[in-house]
Amino acid sequence: MAAVPKTLNDHKWHETYPELGTEPIPIEPYVSNEYFDRERDLIFRKVWLNVGRVEQIPKPGDYFVRDLAVCKTSILIVRGRDGTIRAFHNMCAHRGNKLVAGGSGTCKGLFTCKFHGWAYGLDGSLRHIADEESFFNLNRQALSMTPVSVDTWEGFIFINVDGNPSESLGDYLGEFGTGFTGYPFSELSATQFFWQTELKTNWKVIKDAFQEVWHIPSLHHKTIPNVFAEPANKHGHALNFKLYARHGQISLPGNYERTPTTVEKFALRYGSGATVI
Repeated sequence: MAAVPKTLNDHKWHETYPELGTEPIPIEPYVSNEYFDRERDLIFRKVWLNVGRVEQIPKPGDYFVRDLAVCKTSILIVRGRDGTIRAFHNMCAHRGNKLVAGGSGTCKGLFTCKFHGWAYGLDGSLRHIADEESFFNLNRQALSMTPVSVDTWEGFIFINVDGNPSESLGDYLGEFGTGFTGYPFSELSATQFFWQTELKTNWKVIKDAFQEVWHIPSLHHKTIPNVFAEPANKHGHALNFKLYARHGQISLPGNYERTPTTVEKFALRYGSGATVI
């Protein structure tokens, strides 16, 4: 475990960033539907969103779907015949039917809509229209799948649902991205074991919970009680905290020189096959 700072409370971060203030935060941003609608329009529909890794689609034709409820859309990410990664709104241009149900796989031919059989290539172009002779003045190019801006950084795939993004992915990541450029993310193993749950709550409640480990001794005391804490730092106070113009970075202590709990053993056994260090 890393050396514990002499100051075992987080007052010093407020001294570093006094603009954050120390007063209670307002509740409106967490409960107001109008506030959330503004966040949806000004944040989620404008910024670059991480949707996956390049290892998920290593070969031409490989694809996966990301349903983005916060943007009210579904995104199809696919590697083309030319090796290029592209992203599209997962929607047939004919009646707006969802083109691919979800999940991931390999498309060996065309993405075909199950409603009327319209079919699209890996590049999003419209390749087949059932009973095409019955239509008037068709413009196939205008009926292609709607593209979504996509870019990669260190193997991470990002998309931007804004039709004309105001900034590049590099500009969006800024100093945060520069600081981690070159890190061997591709050498890390990714688990295929996961679980999910739906909570009826504002997204910032979830985000706030993962900005600290203060809750672990209370909430997870039977499962992972001392992963991020030890007697000298029992509340898991941060070792370092840094704010950038658009992002933030936090360093937390990790207590790995111990016997894993039953829950951790189970997760490791049915997860990626990783070993306890």
